Amino acid sequence: MALKISACSAMACAAAGLFAAFGPLQAMEKTEPLPFVEFDVGDEAFEALPGADGAIEALREMTSGRRIEMPPDIVPLEILELGDRQLLVLGRTTPLGHLSASIVSDDGRVRTLEIAIDQRLSFYLHAAFQSGGRLFALVYDVTANLPSGRRVDRVASEALDLYEMKIADGKLSFLDVARGIPLGGIDVAARILPFGGGALACTQAGCVKLSAVGRPAIGPILTPPDGHPHRQLVEAASDGARAYAIYQGEYDDRFSPPPAENSPAFSICEISEKPSCNFLPTEEIPYGLSVVAGAPRYETVRTRGDLARLIEHDLRRMPHHGIAAFAENNLEGRLAWSAVYYLNGVLELAEQSWRETFGGSADLLRRKARDRALAETLAIARLGRTAYPWYFAKRYSLQREPIASLVHLGRFAALFARAERLGGQREVHEALLEVSAELTAPTRVIEEFRTPPLSPHPQLGVRRFAPFWADGSSAPWNYMSAWIEGGASGGGFARNKRVLRFAEACARSFQEIEKLDLSPKQWNYSAGSILEGWSPESGVSANTPEWRGDKTQTTTAHISYRSMDAMALAALRRAGSDAVPAERLAYLARLVEEGLLYPFVARGLEAAGQPVNIPPHIARLYARSALPWQIQNQATALERLARRLPP
Repeated sequence: MALKISACSAMACAAAGLFAAFGPLQAMEKTEPLPFVEFDVGDEAFEALPGADGAIEALREMTSGRRIEMPPDIVPLEILELGDRQLLVLGRTTPLGHLSASIVSDDGRVRTLEIAIDQRLSFYLHAAFQSGGRLFALVYDVTANLPSGRRVDRVASEALDLYEMKIADGKLSFLDVARGIPLGGIDVAARILPFGGGALACTQAGCVKLSAVGRPAIGPILTPPDGHPHRQLVEAASDGARAYAIYQGEYDDRFSPPPAENSPAFSICEISEKPSCNFLPTEEIPYGLSVVAGAPRYETVRTRGDLARLIEHDLRRMPHHGIAAFAENNLEGRLAWSAVYYLNGVLELAEQSWRETFGGSADLLRRKARDRALAETLAIARLGRTAYPWYFAKRYSLQREPIASLVHLGRFAALFARAERLGGQREVHEALLEVSAELTAPTRVIEEFRTPPLSPHPQLGVRRFAPFWADGSSAPWNYMSAWIEGGASGGGFARNKRVLRFAEACARSFQEIEKLDLSPKQWNYSAGSILEGWSPESGVSANTPEWRGDKTQTTTAHISYRSMDAMALAALRRAGSDAVPAERLAYLARLVEEGLLYPFVARGLEAAGQPVNIPPHIARLYARSALPWQIQNQATALERLARRLPP
């Protein structure tokens, strides 16, 4: 698509009325683009230019330098080429995160389209695409879908919906194509491929074929054959007639052990109703998949430089052309449970350990990583200056009431502290101080500090009558762990010795209750009333008068939660606390090496003085990322693999 460049001066353009809307297309300025973002529009590629307000102010064509001004306070997510030299820009508003739609003309005019209020507030966009000359959107409905914990009397519903989009009379409308597509929930990375005259919509869970001829319809979910051990799709490609995907192995150690040392980590599978898969050699890590003459082609890692290219490749493939959660709010928990992991991984790329392992070959990647991490962390820090949405979340509360939680604030504090060591931004420091104050004297969150006789041991609890399903109960261990890690690494505990002593008492209780002195391979998700349950007569909870307890379910904590617990113990030890003995860190290091804690835990342990040696077959399990939260593990895993490869 050819877009005109306005050649007039700012004053002349203003006099001509061209700034009346949101400004014309302008010649290239020396604004630095947001790293790892690239929008393909027709046969052109555009980079994103962040503005002073924290949103994206413009797109810039990467060859000619042409600019497309974006509407104010908008982060573009998907851009589609329309007829008459126009673009449809779908995005989210900042800071409220509502779905937005605008038509941008090649003369720089921007026309905002009206979206029905329930769709504007509830649709979480995953992809927008064209097929058969029609427009489609793949969305997650944050109101209709309920994550576990929002209600205890129904099964969580996590699925996607497909709509056809129509533009008429200044409105963008969404017409049903298919509801409840089981390709994941809010945390997916959708990829759209041309296929068989229609399109394939793929996520990490598989693919579904869309036919856009006549009445749009979808086919069955396409996955690897039943019983195939590799179930996570990390990359897909198509030549229009045939499609293939790279599948990565994944495991849940609550139900099966980590794969054996000689187990292949990847497969190449054809995407079809009669799928076939081929295991790749055990040590092979594939990336850059394409389909040529009906056959899959891909690159493999052979050198350290290949590993650096691999992770940049995955960073550019994150949702919405690399935008991921940039300048998003936390109302759906995406900052705490996606962006923090992503940014910790990107920060690791910028830190000295990568420089020591890769030498100068990864310097450009490290500079990009630093710029992206600091820009995105700054956006999170600025969110803390708003009265709303601040760091509230609606996803986990009753009736989607905005609530704040120590588990989220603790994760933000640890992130701010790490970013501050790298960049020293004033606003990040101020955000760290504000969040740390809430960690040590909580008034805005649903949790409270509890000590005997109000509880059997020092712990965090959920305030009674808080708009949370388990009000009045004890808090799960990972709530405590995120709070401890944030307070210990962010300096809040160092400034408040009384709260530090309480945190140490909580950590000791956790270690004693879960018998970590016996070196278990796993431990429970919770303890106290949330584990044991309660009756109406106990008066524990107003919102859920009766609860049978976590003990009636899978009580073992998921590896992600156990990794949070381990990071909390490492942070306390690093802060000089004697609540965590040195031999405890050695035990946690063994769990990392066995694949029973995430690779990134090695960073926390090593910062506390405990070496960790992650074997290659464990590191390879995390060598690719399909989702932003996986980047933190990937960064650590690839750095460990690089130590064994030539430059």
